[in-house]
Amino acid sequence: MTSHDRDQAGEPHGHNAPATPSVAFVAGAHTRLGHYLAQWLGSTGTKVAAIDQNGSPPDRNISVAIAHRNDPQTREAVDRAVTELGAPTLLLTVNDLPPAAAFADLDSAAWSDLLENVVGRSLDACRAVLPVMRQHGGGTIVAVSPAPGPDVEPGPDRGTAHYAAAHHTLLGMMRTLAIEAGPDSINVTTLAPVPIATPATSSHQTDLSADGLTALADTIAYLIGDGSFCTGQVMAPKLTIADR
Repeated sequence: MTSHDRDQAGEPHGHNAPATPSVAFVAGAHTRLGHYLAQWLGSTGTKVAAIDQNGSPPDRNISVAIAHRNDPQTREAVDRAVTELGAPTLLLTVNDLPPAAAFADLDSAAWSDLLENVVGRSLDACRAVLPVMRQHGGGTIVAVSPAPGPDVEPGPDRGTAHYAAAHHTLLGMMRTLAIEAGPDSINVTTLAPVPIATPATSSHQTDLSADGLTALADTIAYLIGDGSFCTGQVMAPKLTIADR
């Protein structure tokens, strides 16, 4: 698969001049991981459209407030971002781990809501961005979805059945998208960071340590640089989580 031209930026957070996109869209920028990644991209000089974000947008970002599961509003947000910033060469879709809940305590609404948030966010964002990337010669799509347990496959921790179902649905969807989008020079990868609990932390915490956040950003920088040949993969960096 062909590589894509990437702009080179400075060295934020100690990174050694990683490849960075000129324009990136972040769906799920209101999540902890999404907010960090939007901030990181902005610090490299990338123009960032932060979609779904609550609060003040990072520097160099625009913020487009949309519902978690609203395809028309997602398309409107993407159209606005393309008009203001240009066509993206990177799309990030980002999820956080939800609160733990026992399987027997989950009602149908809870299952549906989580599937819509985890799978629907990526579905809507990818469908809105794909035509733009195809028109402009390709790009990179990365879905960031923390693993629901100590391993990406197969077993989740207790209390994460709802998220495990949504997470594995997302993995399959993104792998299929990689096959369909490949001929258009669009690479699709899923990052499933595995939170590593320490004696002072809980495996259900989603706040990565500073080293964990930097490692996650480094992995994305690799995928849009030297690793731009990767597609259809699930990468599971093991990242420590922060003490509270």
